[in-house]
Amino acid sequence: MYSPEDRKKAVDLYLKNGGNASAVCRELGYASSRSVERWLREFQEAGNNEYLSPAKKYLRERMKAAVKLMCSGGYTAEEVAENFGVNPTTVYRWKKRLLGKEYPMSKRRRGEAKDVDHEDVEALRAEVQSLREEQKKLKEEKYWLQLEVDVLKVTAEILKKPSCSPREHNVG
Repeated sequence: MYSPEDRKKAVDLYLKNGGNASAVCRELGYASSRSVERWLREFQEAGNNEYLSPAKKYLRERMKAAVKLMCSGGYTAEEVAENFGVNPTTVYRWKKRLLGKEYPMSKRRRGEAKDVDHEDVEALRAEVQSLREEQKKLKEEKYWLQLEVDVLKVTAEILKKPSCSPREHNVG
């Protein structure tokens, strides 16, 4: 009924108006605000990152990276899950969401993987290694910052205590 261009226009206006589907329908003369919300979901599910929040974009990229690693045959779901800090069930769910039920889990279990770019796999492995190194640096930085906070707390406690005057020590 509505062309893809009409749907895109409605979704763009929906996002511009802060998620007010009724206002979009009034402005464009559409009958149902549910249609506008459904079109947004369809754009998001189709992988159109333009319509995703930054957090959802990050999650979608993370999901793609995990599924690529698993389907390339280089890693099992358990290994991928460990690398990404999630449960193996989550990796299977991501795979099902992105590729559907019929796609093989990995080379190790069901033969050759389909259309896997080995350069992407190597790039993802390098990115995982880089993220691990960054995580290690951040943990170390957190340790030193916590140590500094602890020292400042102790110093504050010492400074709160009343100091002794020289007369109390018979100095002078």
